[in-house]
Amino acid sequence: MIKCIGEILNAAKGAITRKEAEAIIAEIEKRFNAQMPKKDVSLSRRMDLKKDPAAMTTQERMVLAAEEAFNDTLKEKQNTVKRAQLQVKIQADAQQRIAQYGHGAKGVQEYLLRDVANKAKGIEELLMAELYQGLEPYMTATGHKMAVDQQLEVLKFIADPELHRRDATADASPAELLARAFRRMEDRVHARKNGAGADIGYIPGHFPQAWEPNSVRWFGLDWKQKLDFRPEWAGGKSATIARMREKARAAWVDYLMPKLDRSRYVDETTGQPLNDDQVREVMGNVWQTIASHGLSGIDPATAGGGGQTALAKQLAAHREIHFSDPAAFLEANNAFGSRDLFTAMVSNVRRHANEIAMLESLGPNPDSGFRTALAYGQRFGAEKTTFGREGSTLATHIWDEITGRSNMIAEDKFDLIARVMQGARNMITSAKLGMLPFSQVVDVAGFHAIATSDGLGMGEGYRAILQMLNPLNKADRELARKHGLLASMVINDVAMRYGDETRGVGWTSRAADATVTWSGAKFWTDSMLQAFQLLIGSHVAGARDLAFHELDPQFRLMMERNGITPEHWDIIRSAEAAKIGDFEAVTPWAVKGATSRQMDSAASIPGAAGARADVAAERMVQEAAERYAALLSDESRVAILHPNKKDQAYIKGATRAGETPGEFMRSVFLFKSFSLALLTRHVPRVFSGEYGPASSRAEVGAKLLVGMMLTGGLAVQLKEIFKGKNPRDMTDPAFWYAAFMQAGGLGIFGDFFLADANRFGGGFVSSVGGPVAGLIQDTQRLTLGNAQTAMDGKQHKKSFNQDFAGDAIQFAKNYAPMMNLWYTRLALDHLFFYQVQESINPGYLHRMKQRTRSENNQTFWWDPNSPLPESGPSLETAIGGN
Repeated sequence: MIKCIGEILNAAKGAITRKEAEAIIAEIEKRFNAQMPKKDVSLSRRMDLKKDPAAMTTQERMVLAAEEAFNDTLKEKQNTVKRAQLQVKIQADAQQRIAQYGHGAKGVQEYLLRDVANKAKGIEELLMAELYQGLEPYMTATGHKMAVDQQLEVLKFIADPELHRRDATADASPAELLARAFRRMEDRVHARKNGAGADIGYIPGHFPQAWEPNSVRWFGLDWKQKLDFRPEWAGGKSATIARMREKARAAWVDYLMPKLDRSRYVDETTGQPLNDDQVREVMGNVWQTIASHGLSGIDPATAGGGGQTALAKQLAAHREIHFSDPAAFLEANNAFGSRDLFTAMVSNVRRHANEIAMLESLGPNPDSGFRTALAYGQRFGAEKTTFGREGSTLATHIWDEITGRSNMIAEDKFDLIARVMQGARNMITSAKLGMLPFSQVVDVAGFHAIATSDGLGMGEGYRAILQMLNPLNKADRELARKHGLLASMVINDVAMRYGDETRGVGWTSRAADATVTWSGAKFWTDSMLQAFQLLIGSHVAGARDLAFHELDPQFRLMMERNGITPEHWDIIRSAEAAKIGDFEAVTPWAVKGATSRQMDSAASIPGAAGARADVAAERMVQEAAERYAALLSDESRVAILHPNKKDQAYIKGATRAGETPGEFMRSVFLFKSFSLALLTRHVPRVFSGEYGPASSRAEVGAKLLVGMMLTGGLAVQLKEIFKGKNPRDMTDPAFWYAAFMQAGGLGIFGDFFLADANRFGGGFVSSVGGPVAGLIQDTQRLTLGNAQTAMDGKQHKKSFNQDFAGDAIQFAKNYAPMMNLWYTRLALDHLFFYQVQESINPGYLHRMKQRTRSENNQTFWWDPNSPLPESGPSLETAIGGN
């Protein structure tokens, strides 16, 4: 044995230690003594072993076992060294970038926002553009929703091992084109993650997986057993919970066993297929990971950066479920998947982009990279932020947002609370955002101000807005997406502008998504974002003949702020402009396709020569395309205001979903995050020297203030008209106060201070505590309040019944999903709600009209007593007329 160890050390020539050599000997013995499985002859290595390994001689088996053990150990050590070297290099680069952003925790915050979060958005847009080359023809042929047979067709093409070995024909089906685009994108992601230090084995035909934790957690349980599975704080018993957990786990594993590709489950050390008990143990661990709200591919304990395992090593551990065929996967996905195939494919892109950004910006162990960067920043002192938190603490909260840990449930026992509260927020979103498009007209003011700040011409800006908002210009919007201008718009995250995401797979989530879509809010937001990105792309196309130092100062400042260097600019301006409607624009997809013309730029990189220059050019083109895509994404989301990771970190802090502080903060800031983003993203454009000289910032501030007052006033008037009321008197100072509050996303407070109750029917509690507090308050009034009135006996029974029925109707109107859509609200009010209220509570409509006149001196253009209007709105009332 000692002689063997010495021979291994000599053969390794210093590549391994004595301890590792001893481990190799132990591994050889284990592999030699194992029953050798059948093995593809193509996997034979140095020796000419073309026969079945099970028929090998003792000597041949010993040689093969020794070779495999040695090579595996050496490969792992090489990968470890590679990861360590990458970690050191990336951390050094990160410290340089942090110093550029400003010493201390502020530099760390900016690094996380710009070099991680924004980088992820740039990668996401380009990956989506690549996937969209197949998605666009498929959606044109079938629409956004896939039927079961359509999903199965796409999955069969994805699973086809010969797909990339043959060229696509001219008559290739949309399903084949989509599968090819998905496979190309997945292959590119696989290579890039491995290049960043991961060691992911290639799995051809891998299906996108996204499992719904509660469907997995409760699999096979009836309603009574699900009730027994409730947490202890809700009355559950620990022994019963444990028994139900094992029952659900066993049922889930039993369901999956016949659907698995057993050839994928092998002992890595012996090469033997796992037996049934071993596979069941593996699947039981997968059940635990998913049921506890972890990710199928990444351990939830480390996914957020809180664990010790490097992300690169986590990605190397394939914990996904390997199915025997597409039909088996689709059946399981329908049983407990959280998304249909289309949404799962798109969501995969976002996950890939985030993981690549973390690996490349913070190293193979992003958590270690973040801690090192934070320690570097803390050496220069922990300054206070505007909101009073320590800068380093805020940086940690931003990191939690990037990794997704802030959205994970703290403990399993808080799962029920988290789901109930998220469902309540989803329901309120569906009930309250039906008239959101009227509030969104203030986006025009932000568009104008930020375009001025970035040195863009607003004449072209208005043309871009009109082109993208034109319903007949669908082809222009689709072409823009194919070129990487908001390619990710297929993901519906409009609600994030005003509050929390619409998470989950239940009916409340679907209702919330349907509201922001059917109201037109998603169309408006996406079109405005595309218009701003098109404006920037058009400006770039018009400045292609200019060197970087010759650019307009404000435009160049925007480029520099987003990490665009003169070398990047030379690549960007050499890309061919795309014709999108009436505009010629340089797009991220066009920059990504730049090749030989960038060799001159690559040659300027220190050490680049010969073949290395080709590699340098390719990397630089990729970097230029991604930084350009990130610039378009971030600048457009400042113009069309969206909260960023920092804003979300302010709101959530260190809280977690399901815990009382976490649910309180998420509920209080529902519909208020827009206002916070206004303070953190628009106001600095006026007061911070980072955004140009004082004269230009003053111009931006003036345009922002005036524009928001005017568009806020327009929003107020549009809402009044679509409530059936005549416009409010604009000569009244109270109107402009309401307009200002509306423009800042605080219209709810404007309504409160100008009236006895807010527009949702509540008072100060719901105005300050948020709509969820209003829902709780209104529910209490409807139930306990009326019950108390009945028990007091102070009200006549008939009168009480009328009041209770009226309260119930008003409650249903306020909180029923999709009852507030701007184009159906008036009809529903006059044809149903007003009539029912008046019949239950005679005089209700008269009192409502009197209250409207006394509060804002308004009248109705559509009389609530009439099922049909007698005339249109009286615009004279807007200027003080009767």
